Amino acid sequence: MFRFVGVAIIQVVILGGVGWYLHTINLEKADPSTHSFATEEKPVERLSAELTVTFSPQVDPFALGSDPFSLPEENGNSPALLSVQFNGEEVFQITEENADTIQPGVPFAVDSLPQAILGKNELLVVATPPSDQASQSQAVRIKLLREDNLLQEETFWSGPGERLVASFRFELSEASLAVEDADHHE
Repeated sequence: MFRFVGVAIIQVVILGGVGWYLHTINLEKADPSTHSFATEEKPVERLSAELTVTFSPQVDPFALGSDPFSLPEENGNSPALLSVQFNGEEVFQITEENADTIQPGVPFAVDSLPQAILGKNELLVVATPPSDQASQSQAVRIKLLREDNLLQEETFWSGPGERLVASFRFELSEASLAVEDADHHE
């Protein structure tokens, strides 16, 4: 009789412990503030980018309407030769009408990236090199600036004959911005 009661008590303790453990896991999933990676999205102002391409962008001759990197014609405008998206939103584009505003090797500015947040951000640049330069690799140099002070820079290359797709990922923290502010005020 005592064995039966002893086994029952042990089973109740084990099943109770497992139930309590599963209950606490479900509470953590329901409350995202308990996760260490949860961050509050705070906007960061005064960010801009400076881009330098090694080619004159052209219309992609193989672009389809369903191509995720092609920008469909909107309101009768020409398709984009070069587009810049920041955190998923288009912030800049070069079309056939304003294609002469960028020259190979000459930096141009993408001002005001208002949706920058503390934490992880992404700047996506998509462009098609000229078909007569298909045997050459092409590049884009991206500089991230805050009030004309360099925060980060990187160069992205495409293979010969490939479309240039540059995903410039960076993380902004209060500490990195504070260091930059201190350098700026000295």
